[in-house]
Amino acid sequence: GGAGFGGNINAGGTITAGGNVNINAVGYTVTLKGGSNAKSGTFTLVAGSATVSNTSVTANSDIHCTIKTVSGTRAGVPDLVPTPGVGFTAAAVSTDSGTYNYSIIEVNQ
Repeated sequence: GGAGFGGNINAGGTITAGGNVNINAVGYTVTLKGGSNAKSGTFTLVAGSATVSNTSVTANSDIHCTIKTVSGTRAGVPDLVPTPGVGFTAAAVSTDSGTYNYSIIEVNQ
């Protein structure tokens, strides 16, 4: 592969890429690779809860989710509780059986 630069890249630290990194200026787009133990994926709630196995979760993980497919009755975004090295649990109202997208971002502390 190669690298193409259409503008400035300023890094005060390390940039490591084991796959694709796409950042488009003006508004910006970040692409995270999915798959087993990757930094993005989906989960479906069953009676308002789900356990997501993902060993890439760390103590510095910031996990976000958005609704993908509405099913049942929602009451906001599920609460996500991470367990480093294991994954996370999602908890919402018991009537929510929706499917959610998630992304894991590592926060430097």
